This record gives sequence, structure tokens and C-alpha cells, in this order.
Amino acid sequence: MMGTGPGLGVGPSKEFTLSVIFCPVGPYYPNFFKPISLLASSEYCRAWPGGSGSWKLGANCATGLFPQKEAAKDGYQQILWLFPLTDVFEHLDMTFELRHYSFKGIDLVTPPLDDKILPVVTRYSIPLWLQAHLKESQKLHGLPPSLKVSERLITMSEIADRSKEGNTTEVFGAGTAAIVSSVDRIKYVILFLKLLLPERKSSKLENSGFRDVLLTAFVAGIT
Repeated sequence: MMGTGPGLGVGPSKEFTLSVIFCPVGPYYPNFFKPISLLASSEYCRAWPGGSGSWKLGANCATGLFPQKEAAKDGYQQILWLFPLTDVFEHLDMTFELRHYSFKGIDLVTPPLDDKILPVVTRYSIPLWLQAHLKESQKLHGLPPSLKVSERLITMSEIADRSKEGNTTEVFGAGTAAIVSSVDRIKYVILFLKLLLPERKSSKLENSGFRDVLLTAFVAGIT
């Protein structure tokens, strides 16, 4: 949608054009569905409190283009946005999800929605599906029968600690275009995190991670 009213200046338009475009697309990333790498950055800011980060606006995408280009020079495919300094809230096109073992079992953690995070339908759907899975009203084959889903703050220090302890089982992002994308490494300042994730011994759903199960469910839901 864009303003098309006559006149030149800064102000709200009284006339608008809404365009809906359909076209076939391939995988979001050139490496298809292989895990991606993230550059954690607090140097740049895609969204801020009181801003428009929770709305689908072209201006929100523009602020991430230059940092994305800088990250690509270092071999990273996405920016992991931090605010103010160490708190994770999302990477360029997706919200951030962390799956790990705890003393209570398996936890899936995602940052809570606020005015810095875009509430995309993919991110909205995942907790609902997992809740339905736990209530056994819609079982997702390949996921454990018991797990904990929570929305809370995730910090870089937690990610680093869990990576060192080896109890992080999966890291992925959820977005509209990228759907569900796995992450296998993160660079934070001078700290390089090669996430210690368990190897997949089989392509069967029973031996796959959240990302594979959720991606399969999304594809089944739109076909």
C-alpha cells in the first residue's frame, strides 16, 4: 500500500493504492534449506521502542539493508538484532527461537512480542501448534510428547553458556518468506559460537528437529 494523493510534501495521504502481487518463488536463501549463519549486532538498530518495528513497512526493511551487506562481507547471511546491547529480539526477516534441554525436559523459547518485533503468521502459528500437540488435539509426528513453550527474554550470554554446556539442541528463525530456517553458527563481537547441535542420523521425521517438523506442517497446511 502506498499513498497516491496529489501534492508534494510530508504528511498523510488521503488516497492510497493497494497492490496484491502473486508470483512463484524459490527458496528464500541461495543455500536452499541448509542452516544459516548470523552476525549478532548492537551497532545497528532495525527497530526501537515506540517505533514501527511491529508493522510491515518498507521503512523497516530499509534500515537493515546496509548492515546486512556488511554482514555478508564477513560471510554471514543474516543480522541477529540485539537491543539495547545483549538482548536478542529477531534477525532480519524472522523471529528467533531457541530450543534446549533443561532440568524439566525440553524447552522452546522465543522473545516476547513487543513494538520491536513483527508478529508474522509463522511465529504466531508455532506456539499454537505446539500447544495443540501437547493437548494431543493435533499431534506433530517427530516431536516429544512433553515440552515447554515459553516467551521470555533471551540474552547473548545465555546463548553462549548453553552452547558451551552443549544442551542447546536447535536454533531457528520463523518468518513469512523464510518460513522456518535453522541456524548453526553465530558471531558476537569477538566471540564465535559454533552451536553444538546434535547430528541428524536420519532424514525421518522421528529423528528430525522442530524446524523439519514445523516446516513439514506448514507445507501440508498450504497445499
